[in-house]
Amino acid sequence: MGLEIVRQQSLQELGKRSRLWFHEDISNVLKTNTGSEKIEGIFLNLFHLQETIDFTTQAFAGMSKLRLLKVYQSDKISRNSEDTFKKENFKVRFSSNFKFCYDELRYLDLYGYSLKSLPNDFNAKNLVHLNMPCSHIKQLWKGIKVLEKLKCMDLSHSKYLLETPNLSRVINLERLVLEDCVSLCKNFGNLEMLKELYADGTALRELPSSLSSLRNLEILSFEGCKGPPSASWLLPRRSSNSTGFILHNLSGLCSLRKLDLSDCNLSDETNLSSLVYLSSLKDLYLCGNNFVTLPNLSRLSRLEHFRLENCTRLQELPDLPSNIVLVDARNCTSLKNVSVRNVQSFLLKNRVNRVLNVIWALEMITPGSRLPDWIRYRSSDKEVIAELPPNWFNSNFLGFGFANVVPKFSSYRNFACSVYCCLFDSRSSDITHGFKVIPYLSYARFYNPWLKLDHVELLYVPLSSFSDWHPWDHINWYQVTHIKAFFRCLEFPEVMRYGIGLVYMIQFGSISSASSPPNKSTVVLTEIHDEEPSGSVDGSELDNSGYYTADEGNQLKLLALRIRLNQRCSHRNA
Repeated sequence: MGLEIVRQQSLQELGKRSRLWFHEDISNVLKTNTGSEKIEGIFLNLFHLQETIDFTTQAFAGMSKLRLLKVYQSDKISRNSEDTFKKENFKVRFSSNFKFCYDELRYLDLYGYSLKSLPNDFNAKNLVHLNMPCSHIKQLWKGIKVLEKLKCMDLSHSKYLLETPNLSRVINLERLVLEDCVSLCKNFGNLEMLKELYADGTALRELPSSLSSLRNLEILSFEGCKGPPSASWLLPRRSSNSTGFILHNLSGLCSLRKLDLSDCNLSDETNLSSLVYLSSLKDLYLCGNNFVTLPNLSRLSRLEHFRLENCTRLQELPDLPSNIVLVDARNCTSLKNVSVRNVQSFLLKNRVNRVLNVIWALEMITPGSRLPDWIRYRSSDKEVIAELPPNWFNSNFLGFGFANVVPKFSSYRNFACSVYCCLFDSRSSDITHGFKVIPYLSYARFYNPWLKLDHVELLYVPLSSFSDWHPWDHINWYQVTHIKAFFRCLEFPEVMRYGIGLVYMIQFGSISSASSPPNKSTVVLTEIHDEEPSGSVDGSELDNSGYYTADEGNQLKLLALRIRLNQRCSHRNA
């Protein structure tokens, strides 16, 4: 309907319509220089364009009210340099002195812009969005431009760009995209209001010191920054350097929610201890780096998603905060074990949101070819039945664990399981309740590498996740006698193993299901046996386990575990 309304504005004279969408119409107006002040927007999709269109100063001279100029490629831009090169814009020729009236311009998108810079007199004071991917720009502009309304700038895949422009008077810039600007190696200017910075695949070798004080920055991504490019931009960048990516003090980034330093050649010499100052951080991606150890991250109280896949030298997971939802350690082939401290916050997570009969599970993925010992109910078939012992449900019960072993050479995108669970009680052989367990991030699987080793995927559902069920859907756990779980996964050439485990919190010494913890207690997690767990732990075991004491009034913030995960990499089991 909108297109027809615009067409009716001028049936015969295309240059007097407010917007031009069809490349035939745009080509006609530019060739005949019939553009007028009526034109406010031009939207040229290069994907289906067969002929070459010339953008000249004369053709745009009459468009004094132009507000939107968008020259774009509708198909997705590839991260591969050669693919991007093949998709360069050879369908629009910009004259060497190309300029137009910028007074009313709000949105400028010039895919494949072929000139080395914008015109010297470029002064689009009303510009809000500047998008120039796959351009030939070396320097966007010279000197200082007053663009106080500009909020978004995208120069991604501009392989000749050497440095960012002077942004000292672009005071409200919030989003800057420099992804795959492979020649970019110089520092950034003043970006006080910046909220998002994407500099993936650039030639930067260190986190610019000017960024360390950006109090409004929320997203910072430097994935694949390994130093200057090779002599030819078409050849792969050097895979490593002597120092790796350098981190400066990060304490000023008080609003940072997401940090991606994947494939930056980070090592133990990198100042990784500065990560602990990122108090607002929710997502931390450190994939494909060379460190052996990581600092204690338990102070990052808001951290939820922690990705470490393909860190082949990492030997041990760091301590993590209680808010963690996902730990992804795929292909961490040197990972020796998952220690007690690593998983205590993970398994003691209080709650995962529930939608209808779907429960989102916390997820941990680590190398290993065995199910953890506490996953007691096991099967090589996708259906697992847990016949529960008497008094299995008591005040110490924390939640359910579901685990499966995925063989090496499997695709990670496909192996994540969902679990369909049915509950049965002592009164009937019929199903009393059913629910579906899904990994918290199953809707957003990341890129698709093959697994180099067998991996264990652990899903954990806290008991508190069921607390918001409707009254008519209430579960009487005391009457549940067995659980049947069906793992829904894609088929693999090798047999996978599946299992269910019950997670408990127990105090030292003799206990019963009716007892309550004393004011000061040390708590552990353990697997259930045919009888209710009981017994004591001698002092020597306590000394070596890293157990903590905690006030019940403080909700047992420091908890210790006694889970024997016995997950070891397959090369250690060989």
